[in-house]
Amino acid sequence: MTYPSLPEEVPILHTRFRIITPMFIHGIYPQKAELRLPSVKGCLRFWFRAIHPGYFVQTDQRRKAPTLEEMIFGSAQHGQSRFLMHLPKHSLRHVPYFEPRRGTCSFFVVKGVSKHYFLPGQSFSLSFAFRPEENQLRMKQVYQAVIASTWLLGNIGGLGSHTRRSYGSLLLEEWQSDDHSISKWTSSLPMLHSVSTLEEWKTQFHNGIKTIRSWFPPPKQAVPHVKDFPNTRLDQEARLYFQANLFDSEEAARKAGERVLHAFANSRSDDQSHRFVLGLLMYFRGRQVNATAPKDFKSAHAKNLFEA
Repeated sequence: MTYPSLPEEVPILHTRFRIITPMFIHGIYPQKAELRLPSVKGCLRFWFRAIHPGYFVQTDQRRKAPTLEEMIFGSAQHGQSRFLMHLPKHSLRHVPYFEPRRGTCSFFVVKGVSKHYFLPGQSFSLSFAFRPEENQLRMKQVYQAVIASTWLLGNIGGLGSHTRRSYGSLLLEEWQSDDHSISKWTSSLPMLHSVSTLEEWKTQFHNGIKTIRSWFPPPKQAVPHVKDFPNTRLDQEARLYFQANLFDSEEAARKAGERVLHAFANSRSDDQSHRFVLGLLMYFRGRQVNATAPKDFKSAHAKNLFEA
């Protein structure tokens, strides 16, 4: 793996992601797929909020002190983030979406123009350069936030449009750093790209979640305005749903997953919350597994991998 040239005096984390399913991501021109750093950073924020129970807590006693998220990822009020991101030039191939039937409604056709997407199976590199910080506690918080968010993005996350329908799924293939502090944190999380069975994936993922939870303890005191921060949370009530059947291609798994979602929408379950359960594809050495059928949601397929 060839890494970009970055200043040697700052700690750097190099990563590589593989695109698992078609990635619809672009700027103002839908006919040109474009991998943009603001989109990646936004997804990292999402996963940081999902996993850190105190991301909204202010960093000190000042009335307008930044929250932990603002200190790490930056904000308009409190300035830049504590890290820089670098996306090297890439040769990712993108193609237009092919509409099988004319006149059908599609998310991927805008005013008759097909959106372009990055083809699955391609990889891209992404590097993080961390700003020096004298406060070692804050430096540790920044490292852990970026590493945890990157790990989640590269194992159960995605980029671009319709990631909840399995498009744009990513796989973290590699990360590396010459900085001892960064390497210590990355080496404590399992690399799931090498697992070969669903049970192995569950075990490794659960171990990774337990490690990240040990980094991010809940706030010492209850925060009255916590209800003002609605977002996805990987708390102890979160569940992942699995199906044992494997597929030979991401397309077959994705179509099976879409049928599951359609069944959700048309079902008349007594528990209406089930209608909001969506799943992403997972990768097992070139094979895919989709979400389980609706009738099995309350069965042994449902497993809590987020327990402490």
